[in-house]
Amino acid sequence: ATIGTTGIVTGMAGGLTANISYSYGSGCRAMTTVTVNALGTISGPANVCQGQSVTLTSTTSGGTWSSVNNAKASVDQEGHLFSTSADTITIRYSLGGCTVSKTVSLHALPAPISGYSALCTNGSTILAEATRPGKWSSSDETVAIVDTTGHVYSINAGTANIIFTDKYGCISNIEVTVNPLPPAIIGISDVCVEHGMYLSDNASGGKWTNRDSTIVRIDSLSGYVTGIGIGRDLITYTLPTGCYTEAYIKSDYCPQDLDIYPNPVNSILTFQSDTIIYNEFRLINITGQVVIHQPIKESFTKIDVHLLP
Repeated sequence: ATIGTTGIVTGMAGGLTANISYSYGSGCRAMTTVTVNALGTISGPANVCQGQSVTLTSTTSGGTWSSVNNAKASVDQEGHLFSTSADTITIRYSLGGCTVSKTVSLHALPAPISGYSALCTNGSTILAEATRPGKWSSSDETVAIVDTTGHVYSINAGTANIIFTDKYGCISNIEVTVNPLPPAIIGISDVCVEHGMYLSDNASGGKWTNRDSTIVRIDSLSGYVTGIGIGRDLITYTLPTGCYTEAYIKSDYCPQDLDIYPNPVNSILTFQSDTIIYNEFRLINITGQVVIHQPIKESFTKIDVHLLP
């Protein structure tokens, strides 16, 4: 410790004692012992996000922590600081009558992320955070990835948190759900005008639609498609999630000089045509699956169906 002529003592080295004397008259002297406490320093983050907890530490132990405004940020006696609002605040550490302080900036969280949070596999959407610059990231890049502009690309079915982080480390996030696409549509790609057949899909609960009702008509629930006119139309099967699969179907007039008997049949089914203009036949069940498929080479073709359900 040092002392000036006016009696002001300045501590120089902490944790030690110094004898201070005052001399007057002819050799008379008064003395006292001064203990210099270690002041220490506070270390820890200088920026804290709203709602976030960080830990501050001091180079000396045994002191007391305090905040100048507990309504904005509080600190316990282990140095754990918790921020509740955006502002600048002073945190103090006191020991033996000595106090050291640290200014901590409290930052508000980024605004909530806006945009669609549900996607289909192989889809995309754009998310936005309107208040400040920052970086985007995904908690699971096997489900969805995000670029530097907030453009999200779905990869596989599942959920992933898309996170926006500002320069202070404050984050806002949104959970994105990636729904699977329905499987491919089952059924043949041709239908005769004034005839029909069933299409199907292994994912249940969806609805059937088509674009041009002058070419084909399809029942939205059963998938039964009827040829209306000549042309090619797009059939769509859409799940309640909005995810869909598509397939084209061709409608045309079919030759009529064909007899198929007996109907119903339990054993042998016969195809008879006076002019061999057919190349092949397919026997399809009500779910759209082809159960028999073979070429037609003669005017009479017999097929054994007794093993079919």
